[in-house]
Amino acid sequence: VTVENGEQAVIERVGRAAREVLPGIHVKLPWPIEKVRRVDVMGSRQMPLGYRLIDELNGIEPTERRKQWLTADTNIVELKATVLYRISSARDWLYGVSRVHAIGDGRVDPHEFALRRIGDSALTDIVAELTIDEILASGLALVPAEAQRRIQREADRLRLGVAIDEVQLLDSKPPVNVRRAFTDVEDARLERQRLIDNARFRARNNASTTRTEA
Repeated sequence: VTVENGEQAVIERVGRAAREVLPGIHVKLPWPIEKVRRVDVMGSRQMPLGYRLIDELNGIEPTERRKQWLTADTNIVELKATVLYRISSARDWLYGVSRVHAIGDGRVDPHEFALRRIGDSALTDIVAELTIDEILASGLALVPAEAQRRIQREADRLRLGVAIDEVQLLDSKPPVNVRRAFTDVEDARLERQRLIDNARFRARNNASTTRTEA
């Protein structure tokens, strides 16, 4: 049996994993005693969080339940993220997660199911630790790195056999029905800061004029 570059394979003997093989030519017993299961370990895969790829392609807006998250200051923020990952262990990928059945969704891929639950849990915990101002101001830097760390930790614990390459935060904003209120608050904050800066500038000019006259 030949295993191509960029692949890992597992030789099954009567239905059980017997050994892992790397790229190259290997010998196995004939089927049905042994068979080979190949896995592409070079290709990058993606898992959407806060939306579904099929909905995105069809221009369908995600449901509120899927896209909204609760912040530490009990506000709601809408997030869309993508987890980029690749297979790191063929044995764990093929045998580390048993088949699962999601009620109402029919048969689903166990890796997709597990990664989505891990990702949702990680984002829920991270957002719950930050205020909405922190998420909107520096979320692109804070959230992805921490999410990658937590998702990788849980994936390793569950032996999913994946390496999380990156978490991309695609969008972060308040819900539409409260976005105007957030905009008004931010405008008021900027106006307040502008008035403070102008007052300080005038105060410095007055002090400089007084010293010059003296």
